[in-house]
Parts: sequence; C-alpha cells; structure tokens
Amino acid sequence: MKGLKKRILVADDNPVNRKLTATLIKLAGYNAELATDGLEVVEKYTSSPRSYGIILMDIQMPWTNGIQATEVIRRFEKRQGLDPIPIIGMSADQDRKDKDLCITAGMNDFIPKPVERETMEKIFKRWLGCNSQQG
Repeated sequence: MKGLKKRILVADDNPVNRKLTATLIKLAGYNAELATDGLEVVEKYTSSPRSYGIILMDIQMPWTNGIQATEVIRRFEKRQGLDPIPIIGMSADQDRKDKDLCITAGMNDFIPKPVERETMEKIFKRWLGCNSQQG
C-alpha cells in the first residue's frame, strides 16, 4: 500500500497532541484525519472503513474513550465481516496496566505520549507493512 493511499485516523481530545501527531504523520509521508473523541472516530471509521490504514487512539478522552471506541469498532468489523484495522492505543500514562487494557479491548499495540517521530515510523512500518518512502 502506498503511504498516501490510506489515511491515518487519529483520535485525541487534546488539540496540541492532535497537531503534533498530524505533523509526525505528514513527515512520515501519510495523510492524517483527525477526530476529537471516540464517538467521532467510530462515526468516521464505520462510514468509510476501507479509507483508513490505521487508527491512533488516545485511550483517555471524554464522552467515548478509546477503549469504548475500540470495542464498538471491533463489533462493527465482526458484523460486517471486515478484517480488523490496526488500532494503536496512545496514553501519557506509561503504566503496564494501560497497555494491558488496550490489548484486552482489541487494540493491536500501544505507544506512550508524547509520540516521537521514530516511534511513529516504527508503528507504521509494523502495522502498515511498508515504509511510506518505499511505497
């Protein structure tokens, strides 16, 4: 998959974190689509699931948090017969409990915030299967 063919869906309630993450995504050669909470990410993904290559999901958001949103997305995928999209949990808390909670909810991986460029690029390579520079 070429880097610019799929968008990276980012869910984070903090505007500074959203902007930082979007910048890192762009530097890696991908396009970002931003959501401010779990409900918005569920709506965006379920309305066009094949448009996204990966979801970066803050686990602590108001209204619908990242854990709840992931559970809704996984049920939707099962009902629709879709392959699960890689969902990567993000949290400023680097507690093992948060990582375990993410995996139990159906997320594929976990990265601490603030996210660093090298970490982001490793995540894309691992879960998208290619380096955006190579396509």
